[in-house]
Amino acid sequence: MSTNVRKVHDREHDVLILALMLAGQFACRQVDVVSHEFRSESSRLQELTSLANTELITREAPARTSMLVTQEWRIATTLPWPEYVKLVTPTLQLNYECTAATAERVLCSRSSPGDRMRLELSSRPDAGGLSVLARFTARPD
Repeated sequence: MSTNVRKVHDREHDVLILALMLAGQFACRQVDVVSHEFRSESSRLQELTSLANTELITREAPARTSMLVTQEWRIATTLPWPEYVKLVTPTLQLNYECTAATAERVLCSRSSPGDRMRLELSSRPDAGGLSVLARFTARPD
């Protein structure tokens, strides 16, 4: 092999090795992108579940796994759980099918092309009254 051909071959080899190293770096990272649609629906649900006699006390950032996006928030209220459910459920049922899973939990779900969405509301008695844990999840259908 001539010296010029060997230099070109070595450069090509070096570029290939560098490209493989970079590809490995990016392939191992999960892109933490939460869609605008998820954020928009989650914000809308936070507004719908925060009634006049409530206070949004915590809101977690959306979390993504390979097949699921989840966001949780907690609401404090002076209302008893049955009254809270009675007030919030009719508005949610405009877009979701809601059922009482237990006496302390309500599940609301809906499907849209490509997604299955679920909102779970759970009663959490606190020293100062009641808090409601809301968990919104979306997964591809």
